[in-house]
Amino acid sequence: MSKKTQAAWVIVQHTAVNAVASGVPTPGLEIHKHVALSSSEIAMCVRIASIYSGIEMSKDRIEDLLKEAGIAVAAGAGLAVAATTIGHGVVDELLNWIPVVGWAIKGTLAGSLTVGVGVAFVKFCEERYGSYSY
Repeated sequence: MSKKTQAAWVIVQHTAVNAVASGVPTPGLEIHKHVALSSSEIAMCVRIASIYSGIEMSKDRIEDLLKEAGIAVAAGAGLAVAATTIGHGVVDELLNWIPVVGWAIKGTLAGSLTVGVGVAFVKFCEERYGSYSY
């Protein structure tokens, strides 16, 4: 199986989990739920990096990747993620009050954001490690 196919399956797995987890109504806890969603996205990126690099990712290796990508870029991305998480959490709180349709919208929104993160990270890994198959 090619690296791109393996990475696609990882993205599908994390997207499904995040979409279902986000779709469940939890009034008053939506922003807190996004910590778990973000953790899932980080785990997805670590799994994709392992696929492309061929080595298990450790804390030190992840720090090296962040340095390579640029700490300023990572810090900016962190701030963007925090702002997006708060905005997404507020929208999710409002969607909790629209049964079924609102919950489906929440799940779709979370899933699409996870796919976006995954695809962007695959592009980074292809540039960094190449997209050669084993």
